[in-house]
Amino acid sequence: MIRVTAILVVASAFAPGVADASRLPSTRERVALTAVTRAFMAANPDCCSTLARVKLSCLRVSTVNPDRAALLIAPVKASPKSYPYPILVLLRRRSLTSRWSVRAFGSGTLEIPPRAEIDLLHGLIACGKHLK
Repeated sequence: MIRVTAILVVASAFAPGVADASRLPSTRERVALTAVTRAFMAANPDCCSTLARVKLSCLRVSTVNPDRAALLIAPVKASPKSYPYPILVLLRRRSLTSRWSVRAFGSGTLEIPPRAEIDLLHGLIACGKHLK
């Protein structure tokens, strides 16, 4: 009985309704997310020195946890020194100041609630299919 319940809980997490739960950001959110990400890239040249020309795409805001957002950074034109694959950026909005901050850039530990992670990643996968 416990195994069946666990399987149903896991299966419900991947239900089609969850896949489309993340949303596009509003204009105000999009401007803020873009500005914070570009400021982070400018302030951290050690992680972003090879990302001179990039396109911020697939911005998504979680509907499960609206204080979490994600986007992909894709190189505009891959050069031998640039990273040729999209890079995941996770952002969080502080509840007291309503300011966004970068929580994870590229790889690393993800400090994000599991339901919000599923919500955002499903939206990014659907959006990022056209990125190569």
